[in-house]
Amino acid sequence: MSEDLIKSLEEITSSRKRSGIGQLEYILSVLKQGSPIFLNVKNKEVLMAGEITDSSTRSEGRLDLRRMDKQERILRVLERFTDEFEAFALPLNVTIKEYVLFMVVCFKLTHKLKQGQEKSLIFAQTLAKLNHMFVSHPVQYSKRAINYPLELLFLVTEFTIEASKSLESSYELDDITKSQFVTLMEKYCIDSEDPLYDLVKDLTDIPKFRLNVIVGQEHKNLVGDILRYCFSKMSTKTRIDTMRKLLGKITSAENDTNVLTHYNTLKLILARDDLGEISKLASQEIAKSRHNRFVGGILDELYTMGKS
Repeated sequence: MSEDLIKSLEEITSSRKRSGIGQLEYILSVLKQGSPIFLNVKNKEVLMAGEITDSSTRSEGRLDLRRMDKQERILRVLERFTDEFEAFALPLNVTIKEYVLFMVVCFKLTHKLKQGQEKSLIFAQTLAKLNHMFVSHPVQYSKRAINYPLELLFLVTEFTIEASKSLESSYELDDITKSQFVTLMEKYCIDSEDPLYDLVKDLTDIPKFRLNVIVGQEHKNLVGDILRYCFSKMSTKTRIDTMRKLLGKITSAENDTNVLTHYNTLKLILARDDLGEISKLASQEIAKSRHNRFVGGILDELYTMGKS
């Protein structure tokens, strides 16, 4: 990160003039939280040596934060931080950890803006910029990774919820952003008997960067939308195995509430290409044993899906 930006804040916060100092100290602490993003830049001296000559990506010098009101301060610092992330960190092939840190800093800064349309637009603008970054620098992580992908998923859903609050319609995530989670979603489909249920449970349980956020129905809806998109990108074997496991949960559930939970997940992920297979699986289950009226009705519905 530009040392000018950090130094400007440190000098002002150490000044005897204490007006508005609380906000500046908060901004400084948030920026320091994101400073590990730029360690490679400092160590390798790749971009700081002046290889980037486009004036639009160069450091603009110190911001005169003392003369700005609280709203403008956050907007200018957020703009500078985002520009420097794109110019200095992205070209060094950022990891998913650095994407998470970038989103955390942007969220904590944007969250301090006044409630209203401008705040929602800034959240939406950050998501759009993130999507653009993913085009040239997609997220890379192993199939065994769990913590950072879950943290990124949480942050993307939380940004989307905040972006939708004061806009006329809900913010729609781009498919490019959704595609960054195919590996994570496939892991849950392989390891879990109900991927949506376990994804939401794990999102609820993970640490949330000291943000006062409770995972709720809006998060579940967004995770379900991402899961549905990613499911269509998985192998045929993974899709069939997932449908078979969900069907097994439906027929063995102890009560109707659990039956409905697993059925809703199954309906959510089904695409047109899956209807023939789910019809066959339901037919096999109907022939295998008798079920109560509720489960039997669900099996009949699944069976007829592939026949319509």
